[in-house]
Amino acid sequence: MTTTNTIDMTTLDCPYGCGTKLVVNEDGGVLAASCPVDEGYWGHECEGEGQTYDNADLVCDTANDVVSAYKRGLGFAYAERASLNARIEAQERGLAKAVLLADRISRQHG
Repeated sequence: MTTTNTIDMTTLDCPYGCGTKLVVNEDGGVLAASCPVDEGYWGHECEGEGQTYDNADLVCDTANDVVSAYKRGLGFAYAERASLNARIEAQERGLAKAVLLADRISRQHG
């Protein structure tokens, strides 16, 4: 005997973080869940608005995709910051050398 576990989709949060629960609706005889709002967590549009989910696995996959996107974006930001820090440090070293040279020339000039 096999049993199936069904998840009540209305208990799941929108995977894009707008803070609302999914709403189940019937579209063309197919039950699917979707996000009922178009406002994101920080007041922006919810990227999940208009998307429908046939099952809880799709909601979980979407949430994991959102996490991956943020991690990828953070990785790019860290790389940009590292590059910018290297450029700043090079400018600081160049400035220190230029100041020493200007001081030496000024002392030589008298």
